[in-house]
This record gives sequence, structure tokens and C-alpha cells, in this order.
Amino acid sequence: MKFSLIYLFSLAFLASNAQLDSKYDFNSPEYENQYLEHSPDCAFKLLKSNLPSVEMEPRTLFYYTHPKLKSILKDEQLMEGQAHLYKVEENIFLVLDFYINSLNAKKSYGDLDAQSQIKISFDNEEYIYLENIERDRGRVDRRGGKTEYQGVYPIPKSKLKQLRKHFIYKMGVMWEEGYEVYNVINIDLIKNQISCLE
Repeated sequence: MKFSLIYLFSLAFLASNAQLDSKYDFNSPEYENQYLEHSPDCAFKLLKSNLPSVEMEPRTLFYYTHPKLKSILKDEQLMEGQAHLYKVEENIFLVLDFYINSLNAKKSYGDLDAQSQIKISFDNEEYIYLENIERDRGRVDRRGGKTEYQGVYPIPKSKLKQLRKHFIYKMGVMWEEGYEVYNVINIDLIKNQISCLE
């Protein structure tokens, strides 16, 4: 998690007297590095920092396999996309983790560039765009045979309203090497996590 960058981003946009509305003691060792679960999509961790921070537990958002690779991978998926929300005071970020079952994924996908966009399509045929805040060149996990990427996307209040109301059916991601669209299976994940944070 790119916590330092998120922290700096938040400082630039927060009012100095903003406070996170929470019944939990952020300094209590009882809650440190533990997910507290209230419902299937509402497990969160309190993080110690100069600003009160809450991280939701990552959950699978989609699976994806290119049609040309289905006969090769058989029962396995090429990619798993996990998502969760991260809140620093009143700022909320969508964090996407991409796990690609290939050691050579960088050749096909390249980087996940700063300011690269994702397109989130809703059940009512409307959509929004969010921008990544930092380039990720990908990390190769040779033991696991995977390549991992992470994107962090600030959510403006105007777009948070749409995410709160609607189910997500598709997500398009702009990679350095091209654009790819993924069918979402956990269509109410983000909607539920927003409700938890509020």
C-alpha cells in the first residue's frame, strides 16, 4: 500500500480541523493490524498515523482470462482483481490490486501509469472515470509465479455519490500497453464498503 503518498495527497486537500467519525480508539493496541468484521464486505483495519485512517479488507472484484488463453489455462484465471477502500479523515481512495498469473505480464501490460484512468460502468448505464495517483511498474513474485500491480484512485465527493447508489457491472483499465474491460462479479462490494465507512 502506498500509504505515504496517500497521506501526502490527503494533507493537501484536508481542512485542518477535519475529524474521522469513529467510535474506535486509533491508538489502542487492541485494534492494531487486525480486521474488525461487521458483515461480509465490512471488515476494516484501523491504521496508526498522524491522521485517523481506516483500511477496508480487500475482496475479489473480478476474474479475467483473455479468450485466446482459456484453452491453455483451463480452470485457472489469468487475472484476479481485488478492491478495497481506504479512508484518511474525509478522503476516500479506491485501491485496486491486480494479480496476474504470469511472470511475463509486464511485456503484455507494461506499467500502470500515474494519471491513467479506470472507467467504472454502473447498472443504470452511467459511468465515471477515476485517475491513478502513482505509477506502478509491477512486482514479480517468482515463487508464486505472478506479477502484481496496485492502483490507488482518489474518489471525489461527486463521484462517491454514484458509487454509493449503484452496482458496478464493468471496469475498464488503461494500461501502458492498452485498454482492457473486466466484468465485475462482486457488483456491490464498493457500495457496501462505502456504507461501512459512513
